[in-house]
Amino acid sequence: MKDYSPTGSIDEVPEPTAKEYGGLPKCGAVFKGTDSTFKVEGDSFDEKEGVGIYGYIRIDLDTKVYLHRVQKDIGGTLTITDGWISKAYNEKIEGDENNAHLSGLVVDIKKDMADPQAFIDSALKNGFKYAREFDDYIHLDIREIPQ
Repeated sequence: MKDYSPTGSIDEVPEPTAKEYGGLPKCGAVFKGTDSTFKVEGDSFDEKEGVGIYGYIRIDLDTKVYLHRVQKDIGGTLTITDGWISKAYNEKIEGDENNAHLSGLVVDIKKDMADPQAFIDSALKNGFKYAREFDDYIHLDIREIPQ
């Protein structure tokens, strides 16, 4: 596990625009797997557990814009393995009461891209303020996390 934060000024990252919000992949297409930008897999998208599509829909729009910028930068389809989770679901899985996924400001991406370091560099350049690399996924957060 390794933590990362931007090396340059975070004030240099442009705010998301209305055009970027409008250009985000459609939620239904992402959830159904028919979008080539993002796809979802993992527990926070399990319909039986009551999270389902809300795990994607309730990811903060700025978070989605930053992720979309990264996808455009590096190409390929990004697999979101964890998105927003409800308090009830977090309690069911015995998650930490301060689980960052309760906020919708974070997203975990499957580490199946060709160059994980280039992905992390792009994420930090395109709006994410914190990244943590795990064996199988990369956790991204738009909040500043003290290190």
